[in-house]
Amino acid sequence: MFRAFLRLAGGVPPTDHDALVRETAAAAELDVSAFEWLLGALDGRTPPPLAAYDPIAGRYVDTMEKLADVIDKMET
Repeated sequence: MFRAFLRLAGGVPPTDHDALVRETAAAAELDVSAFEWLLGALDGRTPPPLAAYDPIAGRYVDTMEKLADVIDKMET
């Protein structure tokens, strides 16, 4: 979804996960901290366990919904 968003925005998505997330967050005006646990997992670190109704997971889902809204409002 991040790569597709950057392409639709006229950019070239980076191959590095960290750069991809940060560029997407900057271009879509997202809170990049919502993806920190994901970046850790992609880098081979064990992500923290998530509990039911975990605020980390909630912030991630809210931020992904915001990205989907940004994409929906884009003119192609």
